[in-house]
Amino acid sequence: MAKSATGRELTDDQRTALYHRLLQLKKNGRVGSGDMKELMRTFNVSQQTISRIWLRGCQTAAEMGCAKVASRKKGRCGAPRKYDGDSVRDVVTSVPSYRRSNFRSLAAATGIPKTSLWNLLQANKLRRRTSRVKPMLSVKQ
Repeated sequence: MAKSATGRELTDDQRTALYHRLLQLKKNGRVGSGDMKELMRTFNVSQQTISRIWLRGCQTAAEMGCAKVASRKKGRCGAPRKYDGDSVRDVVTSVPSYRRSNFRSLAAATGIPKTSLWNLLQANKLRRRTSRVKPMLSVKQ
């Protein structure tokens, strides 16, 4: 088995493969110690991790009908967001348009760092809008 990207945690595919392997090796509701050691070596995890994955699989299978052993960490780890898109959008729209001409003046007017504004723009939480008057094309052009 390939190690996960970080080398520390199993990917969701690896967790599912481990659970399916446990289902195959199970005899009378238990897995033999030799099989457990082989799984520990193969997936490079402790017995406690295997036990946790097994218990979560059994629990979700009883509740939902199918086992779900994927990590519940995604989206819940890391530092909480300081600025969310809706509140920043409200603050930015309250700033007069002449103060919104570039990121430096917008950051100074709102008190939100330039990098945070840029990251929100990249995540499509903010949109660029231009107010430049564009000439109409004539028939000759």
